[in-house]
Order: sequence, then structure tokens, then C-alpha cells
Amino acid sequence: MKKLLYLLTLLSVSFPAIANDYIPTIRVETNLGEGCHIAATLPKGERSRMGGLLQQRLGGFRVEPLPASWKSNMGEMYFSLRCLDVNDPDVSGPRVPIKYDPVSDHWVKDMSEWIAKAKQLPDKYDREFELADINARDAFEVNAVNSKGWVMTQKDITGEENGRRHSLMFCLVRPPKALCGDGVTGYLIDPKSDLTKRALEIIRTIEFLPDVPAVGQ
Repeated sequence: MKKLLYLLTLLSVSFPAIANDYIPTIRVETNLGEGCHIAATLPKGERSRMGGLLQQRLGGFRVEPLPASWKSNMGEMYFSLRCLDVNDPDVSGPRVPIKYDPVSDHWVKDMSEWIAKAKQLPDKYDREFELADINARDAFEVNAVNSKGWVMTQKDITGEENGRRHSLMFCLVRPPKALCGDGVTGYLIDPKSDLTKRALEIIRTIEFLPDVPAVGQ
């Protein structure tokens, strides 16, 4: 995945600071295929960038080094990105613990299907594990520049305690496509270094741009 970040379109332009921290920022963009020409604002850094592989519809963004004002020991923030059809099961459906309500035009947390399936498991240990895993997740709506979608956060409930992580997944929907991503935002043993808030700030700056012809077309 790191190779993705060498195949980038990077605009070295300063934009208003993220979250009023007065951090120098850059506006970056990449093309992940039809419907997924995107831009975002990142804190300016020697290795902060966004890139992608057009044919594979995959990409990612990195913030490195992290701004000192973030006071995090994570070292870097990295999120992988995918361009998906809006009807992909990873965007909406039983795999996702949040549903789009067309009446209110909002994404609403709904883990009822997950909970129902967990309670039907015949083994008590399996039931308790699945319910604990569901309780370690949260989901909510997120709004970006010209799209909206959902975010799901998850805390590891297994593994060595000093290695358990806090991760974040998201999908921004702009029919007929959706931009989805995921990354690690922290370690549970060090909550002060958690980057969930900072990741959300970046996600909210994402903008779907007009499609452009691929190189060579």
C-alpha cells in the first residue's frame, strides 16, 4: 500500500488551518477512478500526501510527521481508501451498523441486525464475544464538503493489552459512488495519543471533484 503514496497528485497550497489549530495545511488530490476524483486538506508535513492507483480504484493518505500540537505518540496517520459503487455491501446493508433514512436524509445508527444474529449463536461463549465486539463499536453520521456518509469506530477486545488498537472506518456517499477508508487511530493503552478527532477533521475536508480523463486518454 505504501507504493500508492508515490503515485499522487499533490498541490502544495496552504489552506486555512484544521480545527483552528493554526497548523499549516496543504490541499491534496488524487483520482481513484470515475466518480472518485477527490481532494482533502492535510496538515503540511515532509511525507504528508494522498495518492492512488486509478485502475485498482485504491489509494490512501498519510500525515507524517504529526503536528506537535496534536500531542500524539502515534508517529503517523495513515488511511487506505477505496472507490466503491454506492450499492456495494460495504457501503450499506447488513455489513454496516448504520442505515440511511431517506425521509430524514440522515444516516442513523442501527446495530439491531448484528445484535439479533449474535443472540442466535448456539454457543454461549460465541454469543458473549460477539455482543462484546458490538459494544466496542460506535457509528454515526459524518458530513464532508459535498457528501455525507458514516463513520464506525472500533476498539480491539482481544490480543495483548498493550497492542490493542482503536480503529476507524468511513464511507462518504456521493451517488453513484462512495469513497470508503479505514485506518488505526490509536492504542487503547495510550488514549491521550488517539487520533480519532484528527481523522474526523480530515474526513470532513474531503471533496468529490469533477471527473478528469485518465492519463493517456
